[in-house]
Amino acid sequence: MIFSKTISGYQVYLKENKAIYENIFNDYLNDCLKIIQVFKNTKESQVFLIASSGGGGFNKNFIFKGNV
Repeated sequence: MIFSKTISGYQVYLKENKAIYENIFNDYLNDCLKIIQVFKNTKESQVFLIASSGGGGFNKNFIFKGNV
């Protein structure tokens, strides 16, 4: 199920209603993402492989896609 939220004035669609996804978006807004690889970075869209703390003492990698 896809969840829709408004975070800092942006309409955000999340895969699951978990805080980790909101934290990743807030890191993006604050320019604090740990980018491993850039797949696409244009004015219209951005796709990154990022590292983020998944909780429980281990790191997870995520694909971050943002459209303007």
